[in-house]
Amino acid sequence: MNTINLYDDCIIDFHFHNFNDLSVPVNFFPFNMVKILQKLNTSKTFEKILYKLIGEDDYDLLDRYLLYLKTSVLTTKDIYLDHLKQFPKNTCVNILLMNMAHMKAGKVKKDYEELIKETIQLKKDGYKVLISFMVDPREERNEYFLNTYGEYFDCIKMYPLLGYFPYDKRLDPIYDWCEKNNKPVIFHCSQKNPVYYRGKDIDELLKGCIFPIVHGIGNKNKVKNFNDIRGIIHVARNRPNINIDVAHFCSHIEIMKYINGDDSSWTKLLLDAAKKLPNLYMDSSFAIKDIKTRKFLRGVLSDPILCKKVLFGTDGYMNKTTASPFVYYPGIKNYIGKQQFKMISHDNIIQFLKL
Repeated sequence: MNTINLYDDCIIDFHFHNFNDLSVPVNFFPFNMVKILQKLNTSKTFEKILYKLIGEDDYDLLDRYLLYLKTSVLTTKDIYLDHLKQFPKNTCVNILLMNMAHMKAGKVKKDYEELIKETIQLKKDGYKVLISFMVDPREERNEYFLNTYGEYFDCIKMYPLLGYFPYDKRLDPIYDWCEKNNKPVIFHCSQKNPVYYRGKDIDELLKGCIFPIVHGIGNKNKVKNFNDIRGIIHVARNRPNINIDVAHFCSHIEIMKYINGDDSSWTKLLLDAAKKLPNLYMDSSFAIKDIKTRKFLRGVLSDPILCKKVLFGTDGYMNKTTASPFVYYPGIKNYIGKQQFKMISHDNIIQFLKL
């Protein structure tokens, strides 16, 4: 049920999150920070405590995290409306749902279905949104969700760092659904992220890896094996009828490796594969945030094949922890120019969605 008009050259922010603190597991942050947030609701007392703990040398960093935390206690609708303030009125936003109930970081206060319903209501109320339904192979209600709400979903979202591989056999019915309904898939892709699997059985789960395992100390360093870009490329090769977006260009860190000539960079592997696979795309969310990565983006857009494979996204409101939202828009737009920005923020996305 995609009744919104995407043929009017509107800007499309293809990567945005609207979940709030109620969708975050209670042990996600140390020191019961999630529970404290839910109780204090970013009171002035809480701010003063954080300023004392952080110290004056890091006030800028703290200000960004406070901005992020203040956003996280808003309603899902208000998070979306707050994000729109930086864009023209006609902007469309792709909302990527998040289901963190299976990451073994404690209980989640808000059930995933509630977040789904709240987001669908935005579309029913006439807001210009796309919805990307997040799938987890351990979620027993995937079939129910697709049968009940599938008409409102524009994309499927996957987050392998939560403890599964892109080629997990339990995902085959999801890929089949995508092929049947002509829906694309968005993969989170980075080696590290605060959102990762915390379970003690991680070594057992990693036995399902089809590539050599990169060992490390602790889950935070082991989960990269789930999100190996080669696994996503493997899916893209085996599911040529499904358009696949690799988020974040594989991360700012991997882009910098690529810029510095590291041939093992996931970003290099992604770019090489995207030249060969018609269904493999990438988005700019979170990673394109400084002059070096903007130059990188401009270089990618100079390639006649890759320029059609880049999608604009901000990763709002997650990006508030690293820079002002205006670094992403209009920062990117001003750097690459109006014509190329229209290509990545509208034309390529329409192509990706097969509209």
